[in-house]
Amino acid sequence: MPRGLVPRFHTASISKQFTAFSIRLLEQEGKLSLDDDIRKHLPEMPVHEWTITIAHLLHHTNGLREQGALLNLAGWRGDDLYTEVDIL
Repeated sequence: MPRGLVPRFHTASISKQFTAFSIRLLEQEGKLSLDDDIRKHLPEMPVHEWTITIAHLLHHTNGLREQGALLNLAGWRGDDLYTEVDIL
């Protein structure tokens, strides 16, 4: 299928490096700190027992469950189709 006909790509883990690079650029510009509580930038995040920082997210040490595990806990099966809204 020609690329122009596919509106989105499944980037999965490939996007992690671009996200990390972008965050480091924002840090260099003084727009955020890796030690910032994520709720400073994402106020809709719930309060947890511990502070989750941007560094925790980048290093995957935040204690938040991976989306697939959460979907499984909610009763979804591996072959179920889900939308962006379902994941959010």
